[in-house]
This record gives sequence, C-alpha cells and structure tokens, in this order.
Amino acid sequence: MLSSRALIVDYNGTFVPGYEEIPLAYAFLSKAVREMRFGRALKLGIPLQLQCWYLTLAHKLDKVGKVFAEQVLVGEDPEYIRQVIERPDSTLYKLARGLPKVGRKMDTEPSPMAVYIVDQARKKGKKTGVYSASFQQIIEATLRRYGELDNFDVVHGNPFLVQDGKIVGVEVRVDFEDKAKGFEDFLESQGLPTDGSGVIYIGDDQPDKPVFSKVEHAIVSPTAKDDFREECADTFSGQGKLYTPRNWEAIGRLFGMD
Repeated sequence: MLSSRALIVDYNGTFVPGYEEIPLAYAFLSKAVREMRFGRALKLGIPLQLQCWYLTLAHKLDKVGKVFAEQVLVGEDPEYIRQVIERPDSTLYKLARGLPKVGRKMDTEPSPMAVYIVDQARKKGKKTGVYSASFQQIIEATLRRYGELDNFDVVHGNPFLVQDGKIVGVEVRVDFEDKAKGFEDFLESQGLPTDGSGVIYIGDDQPDKPVFSKVEHAIVSPTAKDDFREECADTFSGQGKLYTPRNWEAIGRLFGMD
C-alpha cells in the first residue's frame, strides 16, 4: 500500500476523460454567428476546428492548449464561459458524447473510481490537488458542475488574464510542454517537500513525464496511450517509483482500497 501525504492529479485525460475546451469552442462559434461576427465564426468553424481536432485526436495536447490560449480564448467573456460549462448538456452534445473516439475526448464527467480515490485520500488527511496546464477557471467550473470542487484542497492551473470583462491572455503558471517547470514551487506553496517525498502524482501524457521524476510515487493514468505507458516504464529514472495500472480500480488497490 502506498504511503503518502499528498495526492496530486493531472486533469484533462486523467481525472476526467475529455476536454471541456471542445464544447466551449462550439459555443464560441455559435455565439459568433448570433452576433454576426462572421470572420470569427469562419475562423472557429474551419481552420481552427480542423487544427484542434487533429491535435486532440493525435494526443498532442500541449499544442492544443497553446492554440486554445492564443487563438480561441482571447476576446471572450469569462462569465459566458462559466455559464456554458455549468448549464445542462444539449441534445446534440449528448449524442456526440456517444461516439466512440470523439465522445471520449468530449466527456468531462469524472470517473467514479477517480472521485472515490481522491475523496478517500482527503478523508485520510492527505492533501489533494489538481496540477494542470489547462485553464484554472475552466477546471474549477467543471469540477463545480459535478460537485467535486470541494474534494480538492488546491486547483493549480493557468488562469485567464482579464481586462474590461474580456480575456486578453493566459497566465502560464504550468508550462504546456513541460509541467515540471515550477513544480517544486507549487509543492513549496502547498507546504509539501520540494523533493516530492510523500507525493503521489497521476498523469497521462508527455508533458507529465518530467513531473513523474520529481515525486516519490508516479502513476501513469489508466487513460494513457499504450506507447506512452511503455515509454515511461522503459525510461523512468526518478528518485521514486513508477506504476502503470490499467484501470482506476488497480490504483485503488495501490491505496489499499477494495
């Protein structure tokens, strides 16, 4: 059984299967059409959509984050984003979530077992946190939607920079391509050892790999692609130990949960 003082999870693709940014982009497209901003609608509807879907399905999510931050979010109203995330799913969106590959990328409901593991860790006095290169307000709104925000002591992402009620950029606190940059500062801010002792981190993608080497217990998420799982197992060189469970139930067993 793992002994730890903190459980830190990546968000998109790890704690939740998909990416809230996908339905948000379609909401921005619809809004641009309603407001007759046809240049914006055309850009969102064709080139950016194709680019983002290609990068998402290719699992190049660090690049998706940068594109979304630089070309999609700027000029939008953060309050509108919150409203979109917290309102019930449309019929079209529910149908899209049923598609095998695309649907998984759009699904943002947390895995029940992931929720249970975080909940049990917190009840046992462990510090629980999200450490993600995704966008702070989007993560918090999604967690609030599913009633899970209070399950985490800290959510650490990249917050919007807002001026006159509009997003003008993103404060990059977690690097899109190398999330290990600043990870020690994050640990220190949470009163945790900067060498990662007693810390569990769960991640699923290439930017998470450098973080694995900075914690005592590194767990490759069950949602990770097989080639990434194998790459991590073959090349891991951190001071702790790496685990590559196939499902959340196996992670639960690492924690001594039935």
